[in-house]
Parts: sequence; structure tokens; C-alpha cells
Amino acid sequence: RTTLLITIVMSLGANAALAVTSGIDQRQSNQEARIEQGVRSGELTKKESVRLVRGQVELQKMENRSKRDGVVTKRERARLHTKDHYRQVDSLCL
Repeated sequence: RTTLLITIVMSLGANAALAVTSGIDQRQSNQEARIEQGVRSGELTKKESVRLVRGQVELQKMENRSKRDGVVTKRERARLHTKDHYRQVDSLCL
């Protein structure tokens, strides 16, 4: 009975963490599509695309660390959004 309660609480925490970062996930998905399009069209060089993909990976690692305990705090969320914002601005400057 206690195990079931713990499982339910943990899954609720994980779902809450997922919901908190869903906006970031959507922006990451959009960014990945833009990178792929830029590579296909020749608008991005190999070096530029590698740099952008590394930024995507770094942001995903930050997000995974934030979600590790099942709770994304306001501070973690703010850091993720700030990192995501600057990553997007950086990609526009290429």
C-alpha cells in the first residue's frame, strides 16, 4: 500500500516536471526542424549546424538534470527559459 502511494506521488511529480518544460520541448523541436531545414537548403554551414546542435544537447542536459528529482523549481525553470532564449537569439544571428 505504501509502495503504491509512493509510486503514484512519484509519477505525479514526474508528470508535473514534464508539463513545466513542455514549452521548452516544443521550442527545441521547432529549433531542430529549423536546423535540419537550414542544412538541407545550404543556409547553414556544417560548423554552424554543429554549434546549434551542441546548444540543443546542452539545453537538454540541463532539462534532464532539472527533472531528475521529479520537481522543476522556479529557479531551474527560469534558468532553462533563459538558456533557451539566448540559444534562440544566437541561432538568429548566424
